Amino acid sequence: MNMDFDAQQLLDQMMNGQQFLPDFCGYNFVLLDEQVEDIMLKTGDDFFRNCFGLEKLMVRCLIMELHKRTYDQNENGLCFDMSVLVTLSYLMGNMDLLLQIEEFQSYYSSATVKRCVKSICQTIVYFLSPSYVRFPRSQKELESNKEEFLSKFGISGVVGVLDCHHVRLLNVPKYEEDLYLNKYSQGPTLTVQLISDKNHRFLDVNARFSGSTHASYIWDRSHINSMLKNFQKQDSFAWLLADRKYRSNECLVIPYRKPVDKLQESVNFAMKETLYGGLKSFAILKARFRCLDTALPFDHANACNVITACVTLHNFLMEKGQNVEHNLAYNVMKETHFRNSSYPEELSPKAMENRKFIGNFMCNNSIQILYKIRKETNLSFVGAPPIIAPPPMINTYEMAY
Repeated sequence: MNMDFDAQQLLDQMMNGQQFLPDFCGYNFVLLDEQVEDIMLKTGDDFFRNCFGLEKLMVRCLIMELHKRTYDQNENGLCFDMSVLVTLSYLMGNMDLLLQIEEFQSYYSSATVKRCVKSICQTIVYFLSPSYVRFPRSQKELESNKEEFLSKFGISGVVGVLDCHHVRLLNVPKYEEDLYLNKYSQGPTLTVQLISDKNHRFLDVNARFSGSTHASYIWDRSHINSMLKNFQKQDSFAWLLADRKYRSNECLVIPYRKPVDKLQESVNFAMKETLYGGLKSFAILKARFRCLDTALPFDHANACNVITACVTLHNFLMEKGQNVEHNLAYNVMKETHFRNSSYPEELSPKAMENRKFIGNFMCNNSIQILYKIRKETNLSFVGAPPIIAPPPMINTYEMAY
């Protein structure tokens, strides 16, 4: 985003409902620490973005958001504002560029960087995460998420995509190393549970478990699991979508292990496209915060804060209109090929009912779903008829069975 806005651009964007612009303009008139102001004045826009991963205006916005929620600290010979810059440079994986800035050369050491990162990430987790990493907390928010997934992927009832990923860890005591090893990596890791929506925004993050912990174990003890069960007392057709490493239950739907007809294959195809969106969300997060693609040189608690801070900053940037760059969103390899399983599934009656509802809903409302997807993606085809709204969907659950 450019720092200089003309009046017409401001007016157009405000008319489109982008309410963050007045706040951004206000941040231009707030002075930060003198050293930070000197850095912003002397460094070019391109170098600043390459070093800290954000535009100057967004860095100013982030620092002021932190100032509003916490108190100013002066540790490690660096003021709070300078510590934020050091942390951003580390999270973005651009520490080599930081040494080219004169103001950091006298303070730079690996110990100072680690202290800054631990302190600032803890501040972000405590004061920003509750505001920017939020699972839907009302029936209205749940319905909004369900409508978004239905419009984009044609699957009903989905409020988010659940998946677990591994982030490597460096400082693990020898006597605990076995707890952090898993079959997917050659070194110790943390198992990170993420829930994302269709816009690659994260609804929840949990990095408190070691790498040997199975994804299903984490989900069974997740507070989101309990929240969804409470929501289902009011709306029994709301669930998360996950892949086959999970066990399906009343609030978690997985693809068919062994589809037996065309309808089940269609359900699996739609689920594959939706799950690919969840994989893309984590790939985008790692591409934006490249420290997650390295071994984090922290203990478990501080590494958990670093991961949560990256997720929080990702959502913070999206909230402020800094959407995902196209090169991050589309350079993700498409995968998630579901192989037919040779062993039977163990499903509860409610889990079977949920998956049956998805298939029948797709069958009964196929024309309406295609209309929604075409309208959502603005697809146009040569010789295609104009987009005309079809009859309303069959919303009664009795008709879907």
